[in-house]
Amino acid sequence: MTEEELRDLLEIEEGGNLEYFENYAELMETGEEIAAETMARVLAGVDLYDFAELTENWFDEMMNNLPDEAMAVYDILEAEKRYLMSLAQTAAGAPDGRIPDPEESAEARGKLWNELERFREWFTLSQNCEVTDHGRGRRYPATIADAIAEYRFAKLDHRNVDVDLSGAEDFIVEEYIRTLGELL
Repeated sequence: MTEEELRDLLEIEEGGNLEYFENYAELMETGEEIAAETMARVLAGVDLYDFAELTENWFDEMMNNLPDEAMAVYDILEAEKRYLMSLAQTAAGAPDGRIPDPEESAEARGKLWNELERFREWFTLSQNCEVTDHGRGRRYPATIADAIAEYRFAKLDHRNVDVDLSGAEDFIVEEYIRTLGELL
């Protein structure tokens, strides 16, 4: 995806801010590949505290719509949520107005966009799940994003659909350790 296409998708102007949940959801759920470098350039002007809050809200929404038997994927999403929020907050600097260390901030920004690209590859681009629509007698491969959406819509439509997310349990969340100083 080009920078212009990403700006259009997210409905932000040059140097603009990502403000709305729906736009963040577009970023996370679009079925097109978005390079980390493209995200970095387009989202350079984003308020990273707002970005962290949108991250938390989006992940909570996804986790609330998982089947009960998908605990391993739930745990992965919870850990990834915390990791991305931590990276965004570190990149933004201290909330108490202290000036962030420019090197640390730049490193965290780079990690944030790289991790977002890696997560999106797993979540929206890899067909690592399976959906079974019992009413239609059909079984087909799906991305996690599509499987969760199908499961969610099936509940609304009262259709008999099962999703198997076990093929997506191999995602490894990077460890990110914050110092006590960063937390204060």
